[in-house]
Amino acid sequence: MILSSTVTYGQINTYLPIPIGTGKPIASTVQYSTTNHGSSASISSTSTTNDTYTNPTSTQNCGIGNIGYSTGIHLFEVYYAAYTGGTSSIVGIGKTTTNFGSYLGADTTAYGWFAYGSVVYNNGSPITGTIGTYGVGHWVEIAVNFGALKMYGFNDGVPANGGAALCSIAAGTYYPGVGVSLDKWSNLNGNYATMAHPPSGYSTANNW
Repeated sequence: MILSSTVTYGQINTYLPIPIGTGKPIASTVQYSTTNHGSSASISSTSTTNDTYTNPTSTQNCGIGNIGYSTGIHLFEVYYAAYTGGTSSIVGIGKTTTNFGSYLGADTTAYGWFAYGSVVYNNGSPITGTIGTYGVGHWVEIAVNFGALKMYGFNDGVPANGGAALCSIAAGTYYPGVGVSLDKWSNLNGNYATMAHPPSGYSTANNW
């Protein structure tokens, strides 16, 4: 017997088979979208281990991944590869309707965790107090509980904000998101089994 789970690619629902008895979904293949990003960003999506988002300019941009969810609990990891002096760097979640010509969290469709502000932005304003940060050369993990409408953050697998949610989110279909300016992110990974720093309390059932 075969069950299926629904994964949203852009606006298309794809049904992936899950063999009974494995207890695991098919390994994630989430990558940076080659279309849903700002014009100054450069995307390499040749594989999940050679997958980079780079904005070498001072123009604020952001981008999202190619797999979105609206239900369940899902987790992704990304490597903060470089920052050369822009406004800040951001990681979080966005939608296909996000304004990619600005930073993640500049409008109502995205939630962006700022590295150097230690806050989450939505609709152009901080919606949290100081919640902790992350730095270049480290892995950042983002988990979203779509039932509770909460987003959680981790730095090399260690919970930020004392383990509490970074913020609440509005209902909708969200994708992994990164980017502002003069920054580089690599190795976007939604497969819990192969994460560099898989946070405790999750499993491959929470693959993005």
